[in-house]
Amino acid sequence: MALMLNACSLQAPAPDSVADIALSQSHYDSLASVKVWSLRGKLAIRNGDQSWQVGLRWQHSDTRDLMQVFDLLGRQALDAQGDRHHLQIRDSRGNRQRVATADFIEELIGQAVPPASLSAWVLGQRWPQAESQILAVDDKGRIVRMRQLGWTVHYSEYRQQAYDIILPKRIVCERGDFRLTALIHDWQVCLAGDECPHA
Repeated sequence: MALMLNACSLQAPAPDSVADIALSQSHYDSLASVKVWSLRGKLAIRNGDQSWQVGLRWQHSDTRDLMQVFDLLGRQALDAQGDRHHLQIRDSRGNRQRVATADFIEELIGQAVPPASLSAWVLGQRWPQAESQILAVDDKGRIVRMRQLGWTVHYSEYRQQAYDIILPKRIVCERGDFRLTALIHDWQVCLAGDECPHA
């Protein structure tokens, strides 16, 4: 699910291929100015002949992540807080457990994905710690389709947010017969130099 964490800093990706020349430097510079972000949205997951949906709220900074997962009726199923290594989970009955962040993500979406990569992908950029291939960009120099870590990531819609930051609205991640679609209803961003919650 487009869940995901990371303590890697946001930065404009270094060119990997000829296609990367078309990337907008100003767009990725604006992402680098974001200190804390939060999103509210829905994840639709299909893994072979199985499918499910969850609601998600996720707040991320370089040192901390707060996540809430909801069922289809909007009831909170669990919340999690921690960092890229470990999370403290509390379910709807108040039960608590400490888990590895990578294990939590795999349990949630049904696939193993490095937590660090997801917090980069959700912003519309590649994770700088692994090789990637940009397959398509739009007329504004933003990534439309890329391949990284065996995943193909599609961005079909971007929306302007506060401070004129442009962030994805719809993201599709595919690998084999697995497909994760993230529809993001709302973004909140806090820039470096501002007083940010949970920074």
